[in-house]
Amino acid sequence: MKRFRKQSGPGHSPRKRPRRGQAVRLETLEPRILLSGELLLPQEPPPLLTDPNAQSFETTSSSGTVNTANSGTGLLPDPHGAPLEILSASGQTRAASDSLSDHALSLRAGDTLIGQGKLDGDLVNQGTVAPGASPGVVAAQTFTQTGSGVLRLEIGGTTPGAGSVNPLDGYDQLDIAGLATLDGTLSVSCINDFRPSAGQVFDVLKMGSRTGSFANYTGLYVGQGVYLKPVYQADRLQLVATALPGLADLTLPDLPEARDAFDRVLTSVANRVSCAAVRFDAGLQLAGLRLAGTWEVGVVPLANGTAETTFSAVNVSSVWTAGGISGALEGVVGRLVLSGGQSSL
Repeated sequence: MKRFRKQSGPGHSPRKRPRRGQAVRLETLEPRILLSGELLLPQEPPPLLTDPNAQSFETTSSSGTVNTANSGTGLLPDPHGAPLEILSASGQTRAASDSLSDHALSLRAGDTLIGQGKLDGDLVNQGTVAPGASPGVVAAQTFTQTGSGVLRLEIGGTTPGAGSVNPLDGYDQLDIAGLATLDGTLSVSCINDFRPSAGQVFDVLKMGSRTGSFANYTGLYVGQGVYLKPVYQADRLQLVATALPGLADLTLPDLPEARDAFDRVLTSVANRVSCAAVRFDAGLQLAGLRLAGTWEVGVVPLANGTAETTFSAVNVSSVWTAGGISGALEGVVGRLVLSGGQSSL
C-alpha cells in the first residue's frame, strides 16, 4: 500500500527506495548565446479471490504473464497483494468494492484511490487517483476527472505497472477501455532514484477516446535539463522525456515556491496558453557558463501549435572556466528564448 504523509500540495508524492533506470536516446537542439556583463577575474503473491458467478477479466503483468480472475464485486483483485482501496482524508481505509454503486466508483474530495486492479465500471475522480503499491495499473471502463481531481503518477522505470524483478522498476498507468473525460491536475514524481532520459516515452494513460485535457501539471521537470512533455495521441497520453533546448541543466532550489512557479510555466507550455512574469530562482548550465540567480519567465503560444518560452535575467551572475583561466560575470543581462524546438540566448 502507498504510504501517505502530510502534503504541501497536489504535486507532492512520497519517496520510495532508490534504483536507477537507463537511457534510451538523446534529443539535441541548437543554442545561440548573447550575453553581457562585467567581467571579474578570480582572486510470493496471495491467491486471487474468485466468485463462480462473476464475470472474467484478464490483465497482463509487466513480465508478460496473463492473469485471469473473476469479479462478482466489480473489482479484479490485484495479483501483487495491493487491492484497490480508498484512503479517506481522516486516514481511514476501506475497500473500493464497498463504495461501488451501479458499477461506478466515485471518489469524493479528500478521497484517494490506491492499489491496483480493474473496475468493472466507471471511475469518477473528484479526489485523487494514485495507482500502484508502487507503481501499478488501475483499469476502468470510463474515467471522469473533475477540476478538483488529481491523477498522481509515479515513474520508477520504463515498463507500465510493477517491475517483474523489483516492483519499483515500472511506472503507474491508468487504462481506460472507453471514454476518458479529463480536467484537474496530472501530478508526476520519480521514484526508485530513476531519472528519465531524453527520448524515453511513458504511456501513462490509455483510453478508447478522450474529451478535454488536464488543466494543470506538476512535476514535469525531472532534472538535468529534461522535462516530461505531455503528448496526447488518439488512444493514449504519453509523457515524452524531452531535453530543454540548449540547456545542459536547469537546477531549482529545493523550495516549494520555485517548484510551483516552474510547474506553472510548464503547464502553460503543455497547454499552449499565455503566462507572463513568473519569477523564480534557478541555475542554468549552457555553453560553458553557469548562470544563477533570479529569472522572469513568460510563455506565448505560437500559431504553429508550439509555445515560445523566454527566460529573462533579473539578478543573475555567472562563473566560467576556459583554457585554465576562470572568472565571473556580474550583472548579467540577457534572455534565453526557447521556441519551436530551438533556443537563443
